[in-house]
Amino acid sequence: MAGKAQAPHARPGAPRRELDRVLAPLAGRALYRDNVFRTTGLPSDATPRQVRRAREERTNPYYEPPAETRDAPLPPSTDPDEVHHAFEGLRDPLARLVHELLWLRPNLGPDHHHNAAVRTHCAAIEAAAAGEDAPALWAAALASWDRVFADRDTWRWARQRVRAIDDPRLDVDVVNTLKTRLPELIAAVSFALAAAAAADGDTEAAARHVAHLDEAGFREGP
Repeated sequence: MAGKAQAPHARPGAPRRELDRVLAPLAGRALYRDNVFRTTGLPSDATPRQVRRAREERTNPYYEPPAETRDAPLPPSTDPDEVHHAFEGLRDPLARLVHELLWLRPNLGPDHHHNAAVRTHCAAIEAAAAGEDAPALWAAALASWDRVFADRDTWRWARQRVRAIDDPRLDVDVVNTLKTRLPELIAAVSFALAAAAAADGDTEAAARHVAHLDEAGFREGP
């Protein structure tokens, strides 16, 4: 009997290519700064209705951005182009899923390892961008992310989100690919910083970045 024909979104190689499209813009400092939920100020569990309402509010010339809160690791963007791009990104089911996985989850407590990973890793990246050495932050951030990726509940929740999003362009198979690609994305930040430090002759800083990855349980980078 002939095999069942594959849907267009399930063609061989499609999940990796689609993830490349979504993940490529999130390299380095953009990992959190360009997250659609950071940019818009929306919670990662925002409903379609909340997204539509927020978009309408942001296009109002009298709109005033909300005050910064201690919950978010970065304030929302005030750049109209960035905000427009982020709202467009929220219409993409794969991008939405990825950005949810890389941002705070309101259904979890502030000390949960997922939210701790986002906050500490974002803080470590921002510290590096400011020229600061923050070994304790890097160690805590990578250990938290490793715990997130090893947690079965992370991927169970991701599969539930795929079903809840209920879009034909997204299926649960992508979750299996994300299990590999998201750790690569997180590790790539440290490998890039290690390479930059080595190029500047700071071999100690380069070694520290690699050591933090090893200590956290990350395998060799991509």
